[in-house]
Amino acid sequence: IWADILKPLFVTGCSITAVAFLLSLIIERLLRHEGRLHPDQRKREKAFSYLAILGSAIGGAGLILLSVFDTKRHPSAHRGFLLVFIVGVALSAIFTIVEVCQ
Repeated sequence: IWADILKPLFVTGCSITAVAFLLSLIIERLLRHEGRLHPDQRKREKAFSYLAILGSAIGGAGLILLSVFDTKRHPSAHRGFLLVFIVGVALSAIFTIVEVCQ
């Protein structure tokens, strides 16, 4: 419904969400690097942090493209970008969990 009636607002909201999610992980990484957060204990933690950032970038791109290609006009592209979004966010979550639980 939102994507049909207020599509520009919907695309803007999805874009802000995607960028904010990506920036939150990047800022967390930078704060660890500067020593303002608990520093990494192992090199694996740093690698998993970068993989989580990559996953959030993939998920964010999927979310933005998902909002642009609506189900009304582009049903197959919408489903494809939905899959990209889900996989990207899932990877980001998995890598974040592995980073913290080591």
